[in-house]
Amino acid sequence: MLLRLGDHYIRTLFLGYWRRALSGNWVRDVIGDDKLARDLARARSREQAGRAVVQRLSLLRSKL
Repeated sequence: MLLRLGDHYIRTLFLGYWRRALSGNWVRDVIGDDKLARDLARARSREQAGRAVVQRLSLLRSKL
């Protein structure tokens, strides 16, 4: 599901609301990506969260 979302939407979603996304395992429950959920839970800043999203997208796209 993560790959179907547009880059702009993903950046807005995760960078604008990354703390709220962490609460209640939103990423795990809605997106269905356990690895990204763990990486976001470890992020201490908005920038770290953004890097986690970009790295995960790059990895998933490379596997297509």
